[in-house]
Amino acid sequence: MNQQELHKKIKEYFYKGFNSRLIHYLIQRNNNYDISYNCLVRKLLPRLGLKRRLAEIDIDEVFEKSQIEIQNGCAGSENLRRTLKMKYHFNVTRFSRRVIWLEADITNKRPEVVAEYYLSAVQLLKGCPQKIRADPGTENGIIATFHSCLKGNCSSVTLGTSTANQDLVYEDLLVLGNPIHRLCIQYVYLPLIKKDLKEIMEQWNNHLIRRQKLGDTVQGIPDVLFKNPEIVGASQYIHSVPHNTVARLQGLVSNNFKQIDEDFAHVATLILHQHGLPLPDALGDWTSARQLYIFLQESITHLMNLI
Repeated sequence: MNQQELHKKIKEYFYKGFNSRLIHYLIQRNNNYDISYNCLVRKLLPRLGLKRRLAEIDIDEVFEKSQIEIQNGCAGSENLRRTLKMKYHFNVTRFSRRVIWLEADITNKRPEVVAEYYLSAVQLLKGCPQKIRADPGTENGIIATFHSCLKGNCSSVTLGTSTANQDLVYEDLLVLGNPIHRLCIQYVYLPLIKKDLKEIMEQWNNHLIRRQKLGDTVQGIPDVLFKNPEIVGASQYIHSVPHNTVARLQGLVSNNFKQIDEDFAHVATLILHQHGLPLPDALGDWTSARQLYIFLQESITHLMNLI
């Protein structure tokens, strides 16, 4: 690791909120770079302009703004789920509580789609967990088969009911059962929801979970506990899986079930280009997405009435 790479890694850890001791440990442990703690704190951090600023926080103001944000943003996006026929699917490790994947697509009821999530995670981590626990629904059938195959042990999969399923209905500017409304809202909102979920996963994986009075929760940062379990005296139990094995399994479940209708997407994109409007990938807030959805829904409905 050269100086430029070192500085980049220090900034990455710092902006994740890690303290100086943890940054020093990770630089030495994960990046094999020998540096003293005093050098990091007294020279490198000031040279890079990295300094923690103490700030007075008004808890009441934070709580009030959080409630507004949840009502206007998070709650609204959650409530799209049933009408969109959009499904969330996630995986969390038991020890570190690190979120391995958090995905939203037009379906997660197809076992091929869920299997893609699993195999992408195995490919990224270069291995699979010793055991997995999954809902006994049909969508997890291929995952259970693949995991048992990779581990060579049927007992490595435990099936159990999920207590986290929720049903919410979004009733504003939508006609339930109208395919144009459903396709428009999937086309507009899905990229924004995916972006938010990615940020949520990143923030969760890098926040500090404090010691709990009840249960066996381990104090620490999920991402750090997952990658460096030795910090708390634990061990890494990822079961190594060859890349070519994962590639062969991915070929078995290759599909396009997550794609929005291509003809609809083509027409919608043409309409937006003609009117100089941004594509959904460029949207940065829910208000803009709402306005774009209304325009697109009205435009396509008008075109359909002319046919």
